[in-house]
Amino acid sequence: MCGVLLSEKKSNVDRVFVKRNAVLAKSSHIWIDPFEVHDLVPHDDQRGRLFEILRFKDHVIPSGGQLYTSSIEPYQQRGDHYHLKKRQWFTCVSGEVIMLLTTETGENAVIHLSPDSPKIVYVGTKVTIALLNEKEKPAVVVVYVSEQLDHNDPDTYPRTAYPGYSRMRRKHGQGE
Repeated sequence: MCGVLLSEKKSNVDRVFVKRNAVLAKSSHIWIDPFEVHDLVPHDDQRGRLFEILRFKDHVIPSGGQLYTSSIEPYQQRGDHYHLKKRQWFTCVSGEVIMLLTTETGENAVIHLSPDSPKIVYVGTKVTIALLNEKEKPAVVVVYVSEQLDHNDPDTYPRTAYPGYSRMRRKHGQGE
């Protein structure tokens, strides 16, 4: 189930999420809000590893956006914001990241990302996101955003992703 951990609030995100957890095919695909996760297929040989992240035409990814990388230092968290217009696609290419998501209706999810088990995570509008690195090695994610950053209208609104996540981990004996 891709390491999804739901909050103590009851929801149907787990049932919906399981249906969406599949390898992304090379055919047209409509992305489902508020978020979805797909396994990526790694191709390994003696030279190393390759995995396709996004196929813009096949996966119906909007053009005109922005592609960037973001690093998360050990024991740090980035994000804790949402967008009203921008949609985003995330994958981890180095290290390990815990993605914390909170939907507009207050449903929470945790998704573990690493290049050892590559995934693409689509995050729709109004979903609060944070990236947490609980390891001793920096992590790097590649992100595609459906719109380029406009400094006059950044479309970035602060809000804590998955409030109480640390408290819940302590309750279940998983530390900070």
